[in-house]
Amino acid sequence: MNQVSYWSAPKLVNDYFDKLTRKNSTILRNCKLVTHQDICQFKSIILDNLRNLNSQAKKVHFKNIPFFLYCKSRKIKVYYAEKIYKSNLNFIYKITELLKERNRVLKLSINSKVMDNSLKKEYSFFKNLPLNFSKVYSSKNFKLWQFPNFALEMPLVSGDYFGVEKDINKISLQMKLKMFLAVVEDALLLHNNSRIIGDIKLENIFFSHQNGKWEMFLADLGGLWHWSSKNEHSHELPFTITPLCMAKTDYLHCKLICKNGKIFDPQSVEFFKKLDVFLIGSALYSFLTNEYPFEITCIGDIELLDNEQEFLPHSIIDKLDAELKVLLQKSLALNPNSRPTMEEFATTFSKWCKSN
Repeated sequence: MNQVSYWSAPKLVNDYFDKLTRKNSTILRNCKLVTHQDICQFKSIILDNLRNLNSQAKKVHFKNIPFFLYCKSRKIKVYYAEKIYKSNLNFIYKITELLKERNRVLKLSINSKVMDNSLKKEYSFFKNLPLNFSKVYSSKNFKLWQFPNFALEMPLVSGDYFGVEKDINKISLQMKLKMFLAVVEDALLLHNNSRIIGDIKLENIFFSHQNGKWEMFLADLGGLWHWSSKNEHSHELPFTITPLCMAKTDYLHCKLICKNGKIFDPQSVEFFKKLDVFLIGSALYSFLTNEYPFEITCIGDIELLDNEQEFLPHSIIDKLDAELKVLLQKSLALNPNSRPTMEEFATTFSKWCKSN
């Protein structure tokens, strides 16, 4: 616990803001905290929250601007927060410490111990598996913060696909394909480590643009399933899915597997592997074209890809080399048994990327 005493809090805040004033912080100017009255009001809010801080960090607002107040070893830091991603389960903020103006990226769960465990699991993957995110940025960049809920500190990212879509669409087709190789490599690595991903979609692929270079990474790994683990309920999918990214026939088969309690059958595991291959193919199609590979259909209020209909033609897909076009079509096949394995997909895709 980092409870700050009533008597030490004013000194901590005054010392911090004295340094901030001398530095003439650009962030304070950008947030329009420039007048003496603004600074006094901001200090008062920080002081009130610091006195009541009973964990290492807290989110505070001033003029509708989110800040994070962090206290450790009787030292305080105040971070300006910019939201760069939001899902039903997580927020991702780019935060900048007011004094040093150093950028960090934090992924926060939304008030749920289940999601805290998900972030811990994701942290373990980044620390222990040579995923591209970890290889490029070093696993040292992944840390867990103790907020009232956990937060995962990640390398600096620009956002998911929909946050950088306009800039990404300016990149050549060949460069996009080579960028996507990192996602395919990560999917293969996870399959080689007995993990079903289950929720591969553009919202779970993060982009980084630094020094004029774009990179993309498979992220949001907290919902993965180790297919040798049998401590989950046999009538519930043990990994996360997003129906809109799934084929209708795959979704119905998942429901049937759950109904029959056959999650752990070898045949089910093989199906789940091919489900991931479909999702990789669907994500690649959407990344290249900004459209879905099939028309949307509904089962009740659930939207799904109608893979019983024809694969949608697209002028960008027509530009692919014949080998890649066939690979993409096979990955989106109606029959899961007709789809390549993740290893076969990765081998063909990697071979093309390295020879072009």
